[in-house]
Amino acid sequence: MTQICLVPGLFLYALASLLYLILLFGYPTGLAAKIFTFLGALLQILYLVLFYLMERGPPVVTGLGDILFLVSLGLVLLFLWILFRYRLQSLGAFFLPLAFMLFVLSLDRSHDSFYLVYLFSKNRWLLTGHLFSALLSLVFLFGCFVLGIVFWLHERRLKEKKFDVLTFNLPPLLLNEKLALNLLKIGF
Repeated sequence: MTQICLVPGLFLYALASLLYLILLFGYPTGLAAKIFTFLGALLQILYLVLFYLMERGPPVVTGLGDILFLVSLGLVLLFLWILFRYRLQSLGAFFLPLAFMLFVLSLDRSHDSFYLVYLFSKNRWLLTGHLFSALLSLVFLFGCFVLGIVFWLHERRLKEKKFDVLTFNLPPLLLNEKLALNLLKIGF
């Protein structure tokens, strides 16, 4: 009964992370991504309530899988709070692939609850490929985050009209823009 929440939740997180990546290129996929993220979080909470409270007892953290599951849920809830509080949809491309990977890694492979093995028994390359591409896109998006900090430093220095050693050692703005665009394309 509780396993019904696992696979739909994982697919919703995977679709939402893809939609948030598409949103970065200017396509209007924000509403569908919000809905998929919210439904995935609800399914993960429902799994937590049904499995931990009905089958296993109170939610006691007994191993690394439980910690990863709770960290994944915490990341999604933190993102939803940021989304509804500050309306920063572009952070979904960073939060949701990480939450997806932690959710997959948290599933107990020794117990019957890990029935993704049965679902992907002949096509394990599909799950492995998705995890690898999510991790790779996360690395490229982190590069965009670092370039965003460099843009912010440039903007601050130009507004304050302070030209010091830090300003001259930063890469030029046109090079940063070109790198950010290329990293975003490759990460997508």
